[in-house]
Amino acid sequence: MRAAAAGDLLAGYALNAFADHFLEDSFAAGHLRTPRRRLHQGGVVGGPADLCAKYMHDEDNAVGLTVRNPRGESWVSRGDTYLMDPADLDNAARARDALRVSVAEVLAAFKTGVVPAAAAYGAWAEAPTLESAAGPQELVPLFRADGQRRVDIRDRRRNEFTNWYTYLTTIAEIAISGKWDYPITLD
Repeated sequence: MRAAAAGDLLAGYALNAFADHFLEDSFAAGHLRTPRRRLHQGGVVGGPADLCAKYMHDEDNAVGLTVRNPRGESWVSRGDTYLMDPADLDNAARARDALRVSVAEVLAAFKTGVVPAAAAYGAWAEAPTLESAAGPQELVPLFRADGQRRVDIRDRRRNEFTNWYTYLTTIAEIAISGKWDYPITLD
């Protein structure tokens, strides 16, 4: 918006297109609560930590999370490869609405020369909040931000966690469980 407000609409749209990738990602359940930083804590980078993050990401996207936006509207978010799935049409429409608001804000900044404060960006009023995704869900998270893992990776409703796991044993358990084979379901 700063580029557009300074008179360069094309640069404003180009920068906004890059930023809108991340706005759209905020509508994908797998991007909302997967604790990637925590999984990489202690210098663990790549390999098993990333694969564990991908498993949680894929599970959340496939099963979905109930989310709310700042206006209090609630819906089920799936996302990524499920964005065009019939079960995710409401979420996809909400993502498109947020993108439209984002583009309109760039044009408004170009026309007025005014850039709103980040807290006033209209597109974020459309997006799900992280708090809603982290709240109670039917799908219990595979990993939590405190580093714990779901006790039984096969039981997606069991709300019990443990510190007694490794990434490699988790990957092995997932591989033999069959629970990450397409289609991934809650049960």
